[in-house]
Amino acid sequence: MRTLGLLPICIASLVAVMPHTANAQSASPAFFISQKVWFASWDYPAIDARLIAPTSQSPAPLVRQSTSKVELDHAIPLTTFGAKIDKWSLSTSIAPSTRFSDSKLHEGSVRRSEYDLSVGYEVATGVNLALIYKAGRVDARALADAVAPEALSSKQKLQGLIFGVAASRSVAENLGVYGTLAYGPGRADLGQFGAKVDVKYAIAEFGASYRVPAFPNLSVLAGYRYQTVKYEDLPLSTFALTPAPVEISRVNQNATSRTSGFVLGVSLGF
Repeated sequence: MRTLGLLPICIASLVAVMPHTANAQSASPAFFISQKVWFASWDYPAIDARLIAPTSQSPAPLVRQSTSKVELDHAIPLTTFGAKIDKWSLSTSIAPSTRFSDSKLHEGSVRRSEYDLSVGYEVATGVNLALIYKAGRVDARALADAVAPEALSSKQKLQGLIFGVAASRSVAENLGVYGTLAYGPGRADLGQFGAKVDVKYAIAEFGASYRVPAFPNLSVLAGYRYQTVKYEDLPLSTFALTPAPVEISRVNQNATSRTSGFVLGVSLGF
């Protein structure tokens, strides 16, 4: 049997803290909104729970956890909106609850969502540095199991404070390129598993934007997004079923979750 959701992943969009088309500097606030769809492929390190039959040394049956990679695909909406005044900007990104389901999850499902709050400063034309607070959660559920149902569902929370850089540049009339990078530490609360572990985020997105001539404040964009979350000292337990599961041992190991795919979207400044 397989447990779900022990590895949350950050999916909220890190975009440039202003639209990809350059705007003139002004003391008046400028507002922007971006809507993307991320066609994501998720390498998800699921937790396997293997049943071990009773022996003379262990009269109770055991359930032992280990990790295995599951590949999931889904389109994820990413919404960003914010404001810019002079060289400073404030923006928020939201990835609403998205349900992943696949036969590899033994008919279970995983829901993931995330929220970012970013404060940015333009250090050069088209180049912004940002400090980003990230908060997310993963709710995982499997079908009820007569052996160890408590080991098959979980709710985890994740948060962190990371540093990012975003850049955009015009390469031709109405055509530009953009890129974002972010890296930093975080903390994952594994909920009922009773552990909190350190994580490391790494995020990158690169692409091109096209300003619609008939609507100068509207741009369409296409790119590719990649992000990882590395979990340090992830606890894997062995439970004795007596009859309720009781943890009798635990080992720690590192694990990495990866999500990548193409993004399509629109950006509007006003």
